[in-house]
Amino acid sequence: MFSTSESTYSLPPPISCLDAITCNENVHGFLFASAAIVREGGKKNAVHVLTFSEETNALTAPHLPLALPGSTEAVSMSCLEEMSNGSKDPDVGMILRDAEGYEAGIYTLTGVGKSLEEVEDDLEDDTRGRSVSNSSASSQISSADPPAATLATLWSVEKSEVPLHTCAVHASNHSTLLVSSTQGLQAYDIGSRSSTWSTPKILSENYDITSLSSDPHDSNLITCTVGTSLMTFDMRQEKAAHVIEGVDAYLATCGDYNPNRPHMFVSGGEDGLAKIWDFRSSSSSPSPPLLTLRSHTHHLTSVRYNRFHDQLLSTCGSDGSTLLWRVGTVSSSPLLELNSDEDDETSKSSADKLVQSVEGESGCMGVAWSKCDAWVYVSVEWDGGVVVNHVPSEEKYKILL
Repeated sequence: MFSTSESTYSLPPPISCLDAITCNENVHGFLFASAAIVREGGKKNAVHVLTFSEETNALTAPHLPLALPGSTEAVSMSCLEEMSNGSKDPDVGMILRDAEGYEAGIYTLTGVGKSLEEVEDDLEDDTRGRSVSNSSASSQISSADPPAATLATLWSVEKSEVPLHTCAVHASNHSTLLVSSTQGLQAYDIGSRSSTWSTPKILSENYDITSLSSDPHDSNLITCTVGTSLMTFDMRQEKAAHVIEGVDAYLATCGDYNPNRPHMFVSGGEDGLAKIWDFRSSSSSPSPPLLTLRSHTHHLTSVRYNRFHDQLLSTCGSDGSTLLWRVGTVSSSPLLELNSDEDDETSKSSADKLVQSVEGESGCMGVAWSKCDAWVYVSVEWDGGVVVNHVPSEEKYKILL
């Protein structure tokens, strides 16, 4: 019996970033990384791997956490679509920092691939004693623990004193790792382990790149949130290709491209609003947002389209809430609920609405959609609280039927 209720789990705080595992699309797998201050001789930060079973509605940890090197803490993380050298272990791009500076690189989660295969073989096998039960941070690993997985460095760029903010694998060019800093944006070819492109030095020191998103429809386009603006770079040009100013009243913090409809982009920021834009408008006289979503009471930290159905959008913020939206009127397949009792404006408003709200106890650091199913998404709070939720059945039927 498949459950539609939420499932929770507690990780050791603080958790700074998350991503869905992409190398095994038959398992709901998610990665979480921590960012605690590491004292001499103290416990290291780590990457935690959790899997989710729809049949048991449970989150489990298939092995021990993977310790980060030295006293580093995680700033950003992005799971690669393809593994290196034919390995079954996931590779992740990460930005790490310590007292000496920032470092971006590619790391292999050695041993995780085997664990995911075993989860895939039998998600309901509770006799192996290989996982942490879904309860609280005080849960103990069983006596039948598997060997600890390790975090192996494939390659890393030279350590930088300039703060690095975000890393991400390009959505339409999986061989490119993108890294943003307070001074610009850099692209690296994962295969050759070399820099292939960087933004021209046109940014003021006061205009940090707070997030980056790559266009799934064009391997040359990258959009960044910079101050209160959205700035799109074309890697074939030496200047910004498109700029929309004033997208947030205070600071734009996050964004995401529509995976199914070209030129469409959602932004979020410190004014607590999520706004959907059409990039086909002119930079000199940009159009207002097509849609503005208002329910968060504090800063937005993440906005994510459902990669299968762009009628669904998830947002989360420092107010602790994770929200699921229906944005049918600006999707590739509008959901207009027309009937004889509704005029066009009323039907449009019914096609765009808040569908689900999850209230947490601390600031929500991010949200991610599962890579193996269109209807499951996960969020994580700074204090380590993980929540898996399901798209309500009513919304599924509206999209599928």
